[in-house]
Amino acid sequence: MGRRPVTPSRRGNSRGTATGWRHVADYLARFPVIPAVRGVEDAREALSRPGAAVLVFKGTIFTLREILRLCGSDRPVLVHVDLLEGIGRDEAGIQFLGVLGVRGITSTRGHLVRLATRSGLIAVQRFFAVDSDALATGIAAVREAAPHAVEVLPGPMVPYLMPSLVRDLGLPIIGAGLITHGEQARSILRAGAVGISASRKDLWGLENDDL
Repeated sequence: MGRRPVTPSRRGNSRGTATGWRHVADYLARFPVIPAVRGVEDAREALSRPGAAVLVFKGTIFTLREILRLCGSDRPVLVHVDLLEGIGRDEAGIQFLGVLGVRGITSTRGHLVRLATRSGLIAVQRFFAVDSDALATGIAAVREAAPHAVEVLPGPMVPYLMPSLVRDLGLPIIGAGLITHGEQARSILRAGAVGISASRKDLWGLENDDL
């Protein structure tokens, strides 16, 4: 509880390149939980604990600006752009996020993932693996969009899907959604995921050794 938060530095990184993703991944190796925040107070709590990044998965462009101000250069901010209010889902919107200081996006939309990589942002593509058809569709979409990493929902399915994900994608996997306790997080990470994103505050800041 009394540990000083350890956060990644931006020095030596080109925003949005594969190197930028690797920098985040290096911190995920120690702090595998990315806090998924809904607002400013969530972000304050996330910043009080160590971590690789902060994921803003709901809110408005005004909320995002305040969260970016709080995070400064201490913590990369990723945005679930599909749910952010007040921003266009087009090239100008993605570029504007970069101008604001956003380091990367998550999205289910392949064209936004491609725009993000072209705009120099980290791109994480998410898909819902609710059945075999959804899994096949998600894998095909990821192959076409070529993100830096893949966010798979619901998270508890990741251990069962990991052999297919490794075989068919060969990309870093993040588990997300319906992760409610440490045992689920531990199972996802042991299956080979590089991290999880979670809104459960009791998971934020945990080290790999704590899981």
